[in-house]
Amino acid sequence: MPNTVLVVGAGGERGGAVVRVLRERGIETLALRTRPTAAGEVGGDIADPDTLTAPFSRADLIVNVAPVVVAGADPRSAVDHVLTAAVARGVPVVHHAGSVYREGGDQPSLQAREAAKAAAWRASGLRVAILRPTLYLENLLQPWAIGAIARGTLPYPLK
Repeated sequence: MPNTVLVVGAGGERGGAVVRVLRERGIETLALRTRPTAAGEVGGDIADPDTLTAPFSRADLIVNVAPVVVAGADPRSAVDHVLTAAVARGVPVVHHAGSVYREGGDQPSLQAREAAKAAAWRASGLRVAILRPTLYLENLLQPWAIGAIARGTLPYPLK
């Protein structure tokens, strides 16, 4: 069990939920926020790698639930900044891939991006767990879902 968990992306819905659950379980949790305003929040911006060293140095585990798209940052560089800071600290990482990736899917650019990110995490030498949801909110924007949403039903095949 880690002594201190740093949640990257703590200002969002997913990250906020992760922070709440960890704290409810009595785990010391630091919430990385661009503009910290409360106890237990630490300053850092994944678009600016120089701001990550101090908060990452305080953690025994990093949970990355930051969005892929960050205002003012190239999505690849934001992920790279988190990866670089985690490698410098040498701590395990749980990385939530916010986009669906599945072999043989119908979105080659998305697949290529997710595969490249996963390969970078695996090559980092860190202990990494990569979470990939099979159903995520962006699925509701897919062409096949629009008619079902308009009808008020969304039959979704879950396995």
